Amino acid sequence: MLKLIREKLPVSAMPYTPQVGLQIAELYTSLGNVTGNAEDKKIAREMLRSEIDRYTRSVLYYQSLSPSQYESLQNLDRYIDMVHFLDLINAYSAAGGDTDKLTRELSDKGVRLDRQLNYHEQMERAEQARKAQELEQEQAVEGLAED
Repeated sequence: MLKLIREKLPVSAMPYTPQVGLQIAELYTSLGNVTGNAEDKKIAREMLRSEIDRYTRSVLYYQSLSPSQYESLQNLDRYIDMVHFLDLINAYSAAGGDTDKLTRELSDKGVRLDRQLNYHEQMERAEQARKAQELEQEQAVEGLAED
């Protein structure tokens, strides 16, 4: 089925929407892991590298924007910049790709991955704070119920 998708609907004819290329590549990685077929993982790496190269231009553009210009981007653009691009890199690593080489190449092109990594750290801290606040509220409600 995956081979049929690649043959009948190649990226050159119709580029994938952001998540479709990632999902197909992840299926190839899973298939390669299950069957031990190195060719499937190679296909996944090639697909992911193509997607990374495709979105590198967008990320470079996003990095060039002033804060006010960046805020005017559509949600999809911000998603590609702050979430999807790192998801592609992580999937490339999971497929056996050389992420050290990849990150050096991206850096040479001007991509500053620290922006995305800082964003993810901030989101993780915010999520932890939200969970802590929920726990405090639950404990306060339980304390009121006991009185």
